[in-house]
Amino acid sequence: MCPLPSQAFKRSYQPEIITPVSSPQPSKRRKSTSKEAWTMTEDDNLLLKLKDEEGLPWKVIANRFREMNRGEFRVPTLQMRYKRLKEKMRVWDAEDLQYLKEAKEYVEKQKWELISQRMLEIGCKKKIPGSTCEKKWKEICPQPINTQQLPGASGPNSASTDSAISMTSHGLAQACDMKRELSQVSEEEVEGLGVHVKMERE
Repeated sequence: MCPLPSQAFKRSYQPEIITPVSSPQPSKRRKSTSKEAWTMTEDDNLLLKLKDEEGLPWKVIANRFREMNRGEFRVPTLQMRYKRLKEKMRVWDAEDLQYLKEAKEYVEKQKWELISQRMLEIGCKKKIPGSTCEKKWKEICPQPINTQQLPGASGPNSASTDSAISMTSHGLAQACDMKRELSQVSEEEVEGLGVHVKMERE
């Protein structure tokens, strides 16, 4: 006797198991640090030889690299590579370090007098001593002034001095304007914002 349709054998459902495809994990590359030993490559030696020993123009050096199958390099790329090589090869002796120390001390002593002089040049009507400028600056901006770009060359009239002092004076003027605006705000207005501010009235 044939089984009824309802009694026909039914295959039990088994869900298909999908195994996820594992993506390859990127290999971890060790980051180079400045403490690792630096060695010059053949291209580095060639670049120094062509520029320092033979004194060739940059376009000719780029052509030499291409002719020797060392790669296609643009002139700015070779120039930057040459500059970095020279920086890595620079050696500081005891005399250089002493000059560096003396120059830093000179700038530290002179910077506030330069700031005072620059204030006159940009429109200040009265001469304010450098020590007074330093004291006032510490009151409104306790962060130290960055002297990295202050002069080490030809004095307060040099372009680098003007640029550095101009930025410092601009920051001082902004701080003074901010303090003047804050002094015009009443304590009631500030407390209305949920902030308690104690302001000095000069």
